[in-house]
Amino acid sequence: MVGSIEAIENGAYRIRHLKVDAEVGDSKVAGFKPKLKLNRWGGECFLDLDFKPDGLEEEEIEEETDAQGNITKVKWKIKTADDEMEFEFYPVEPREEIVVVNGKEHRLLQCDEGGLEWKPVFKKKPKKLIWSFPFQTEGLRFAVQPSLHPDHPMWNERMIRPENVVGSYAFYHATKKNNEYMTGKAFHLYYPYLIDADGWKVRAEGFNLSDGKMMITLPQQFMDEASYPVTVDPDFGFTNIGATPVLLAHFVLGSLRSGNAWNMPAGGGTVNYIRMYVAGDGNPTDCKVFINQKDSGGAGTHGQIAGPVENLACATNLHWEEFTFADEELTGGIDYILNAIGDKTDPGGDDFYWTYADGDGDNVATYNEEQTYCGEESPWVVDPSGTPADISIFCNYDVVAVEGGGGAGAVVMGTKSLILDLLLEGII
Repeated sequence: MVGSIEAIENGAYRIRHLKVDAEVGDSKVAGFKPKLKLNRWGGECFLDLDFKPDGLEEEEIEEETDAQGNITKVKWKIKTADDEMEFEFYPVEPREEIVVVNGKEHRLLQCDEGGLEWKPVFKKKPKKLIWSFPFQTEGLRFAVQPSLHPDHPMWNERMIRPENVVGSYAFYHATKKNNEYMTGKAFHLYYPYLIDADGWKVRAEGFNLSDGKMMITLPQQFMDEASYPVTVDPDFGFTNIGATPVLLAHFVLGSLRSGNAWNMPAGGGTVNYIRMYVAGDGNPTDCKVFINQKDSGGAGTHGQIAGPVENLACATNLHWEEFTFADEELTGGIDYILNAIGDKTDPGGDDFYWTYADGDGDNVATYNEEQTYCGEESPWVVDPSGTPADISIFCNYDVVAVEGGGGAGAVVMGTKSLILDLLLEGII
């Protein structure tokens, strides 16, 4: 199991995952509080959800355990004047979604770092169809993932989003990516479905995050005709990868060059590697990655400052492909574009090779166009896409240390040089 549950202070519970802690309740306040908090990057970013309904009359906490006595699920059971329901919280493992496009099956990994199920369960037909839960975030930006269509920059005729991604929300660090932040993705909140006691499953009629509230609209006909109990099934995926495939190579559709702009932190650094999340349904495919400096030759003209680094025959299984660089220097405060392209001649037949992305995020400049593999533009001349997308690509680099705290008169030096100097001086 990727996650585990432990009882902590003040009646709260902690659900631990690889890089995420989720807290059910509130460990800082005495007595169980019906809330959920998801922390990322040591609490630098978080999301809080509050579940307490109006008119609460009765409540009870119940734990489910396995044969070894480990807690596997926490249930918060409640009664109000009108409704009887419970909320279930428990960790889930990564899962693979199979999406069929034009008769072909494609594999998509969801919750690659585990996930968290939080399930409202209606014991009887509820009196209202719209349920609203207050929420707040710190250090995160989020965007809905709409259905793709021919006018969308991420669209092509070989592409589709999984049903539970359409209408879902992707959460990213508001300003940071690369190194320990990887792609900057924190969570994915998948679109909720409703399942009755007989297994009848439908999409929620509406799902929306706005004005500090999460709103789920239940479908009237389903709630009238369902066999109770009815489970509402939204879940959080803890992930660094996008939820939608984005074309890199296809014999007919071409070789697509795509990337995101990001701002190098103060001090700069030297590049170790770039990783991109990829997969394919045909043959292994040659891919290249580049680093371009945004608008270095004027608006829309991006000078190439590192790469290309080419990996031959990239595997078709879902994986992070690593491209090794040679300590190329990146300057603090400069906007760079991490970008990649695949060779359209490699997948074979009507097969293709993908990277992954989340669409419609703000605060991200995205660039994409068809180019000839081994004939890529340098500098790359392309305007940003009208609709941004967070592509699953990130850079690992050695941070440059700053002597004197980075203020006036500070001297910048490489990390390796700094360590060597300290050794020579006998400090370490």
